[in-house]
Amino acid sequence: MLKVTFIWCEYAHAMGNSSGNFKEYWDLVRSNKQLQGGFIWDWMDQGLTKYNAEDVKFWAYGGHFEPEGVHHDNNFCFNGLVDPDMTPHPGLFEVKKEYQNIHFKNLKVSEGIITIENENFFSDLEDYIIRWELLENGSVIQKGVFNPTGVLPQTNKEFKLGLKDFNQINGKEYFLSMYALQGEETELIPFGHRVATQQFTLTTFDKMVVKPITSNQIQVKDASEVIYITGEDFDIQISKKTGAISSYKLNNYELMNEPLVPTFWRAPTDNDFGNKMPERCEVWKEVMNNTMLVSINYKKVSSFEVMVNSKLKLPTVEGDIDIEYTIYGNGKIDVNYKFKASKSDLSEIPRIGMVFRMPKEFTNLEYYGRGPWENYIDRNTAAFVGKYSSKVANQYVAYGRPQENGHKTDVRWLSLKNQIGLGFEIEANGETIEFNALHHSTNDFDPGKKKLLRTPADIKDRDFVEVHIDHKMMGVGGDTSWGAKPHASYMYYANKTYQYSFSINPKF
Repeated sequence: MLKVTFIWCEYAHAMGNSSGNFKEYWDLVRSNKQLQGGFIWDWMDQGLTKYNAEDVKFWAYGGHFEPEGVHHDNNFCFNGLVDPDMTPHPGLFEVKKEYQNIHFKNLKVSEGIITIENENFFSDLEDYIIRWELLENGSVIQKGVFNPTGVLPQTNKEFKLGLKDFNQINGKEYFLSMYALQGEETELIPFGHRVATQQFTLTTFDKMVVKPITSNQIQVKDASEVIYITGEDFDIQISKKTGAISSYKLNNYELMNEPLVPTFWRAPTDNDFGNKMPERCEVWKEVMNNTMLVSINYKKVSSFEVMVNSKLKLPTVEGDIDIEYTIYGNGKIDVNYKFKASKSDLSEIPRIGMVFRMPKEFTNLEYYGRGPWENYIDRNTAAFVGKYSSKVANQYVAYGRPQENGHKTDVRWLSLKNQIGLGFEIEANGETIEFNALHHSTNDFDPGKKKLLRTPADIKDRDFVEVHIDHKMMGVGGDTSWGAKPHASYMYYANKTYQYSFSINPKF
């Protein structure tokens, strides 16, 4: 019988913010022995060093060399997993995860047993060290190491972890993270390097909204253009023209540069430009420009609690947004968002969420979600759920052509504070959220309907932190950069109701 081996000569186009749905390729490969793999297009962005008029270095591409009018392919030579200087793109971590030849399977928590599979054809696993960590709400509560002896090529074997009995506390989450580490240094791989990883979810996230216990009184003043809500340490303003929270002062210190408003747009990626998303989805970029506030009202639930409800109409998509704010005497705000658009033949929705800005000094970021690198709904298997801390400036991913970057998925909470610990903590309620936090705006990365030969040298730090609190953002895709959209399971469309909830907690 004739047997045919299939190899993709080109697959998983890695141009810009890409490498989405890479797991789907390798689920297919591993379920069909005739599939051997493929060649990602390609390894490195092919750029050359240039300097702009301000003597700022950037990687030049097509259009930065030719006389005006001469044909070029723009940044199509920037389709690698690493920069020209070998700096990894976040997508490289996803590729590494799916290419790993050591796999962790069939976890039996009650018995503390894990199966390790050796996908290598010629070598055993004697030269590796297995490390495991049990996490409770993102913090390690147990850990251990062992040597995976006796796992011959193309076989698997069960191992006892040495996991001690532990009580799963209601309201807390548990994960088991597995790592295969390099046990001997080689010319290419240092000792302790993570060769393979896997994270197992042991419980389901489901944080319910809990009213804070507070004795702090709350006052409401209904003015002509603003609803003023004040407590012992805070002052909140909600605009009666837009229905948005426009100001939050904590101890007379303003925490909001720009109001909290709905948003449906992301800066186009190279894959987005390839499939004409900026043209096809333009209605979602402009939708908020024609939004009308239908109504805004409030009621004082108690001396410690006020509820404000605003209803918005989105005529261009025949949509409605209901936003309910519940403000408590300790300054906490519960935000409940509900959206539906009913117009027929609408394109996919790039993002469903809300955005606001804080002063630049709120640069200390901590969060509990997938990380530490940028990740998206179709590219997050390598990004484990955990607690991470960073400066906001380090969230920026400087792709050779500026585009959407820095996103995080499966987030339970995030906090942004200044040097004295003042700021906000934002918590997901009911289901996880997604977020971006950058010293840049979405518009900074969006050139419009054409790419315009932009580079990171054109991106300047702003005097704010733009914070996106998203319910959903569509995937980045990764099949091609000349027409393919993200896979259907990572896209969001109108004619259904989207709703999510989060809390904004003052920290001081």
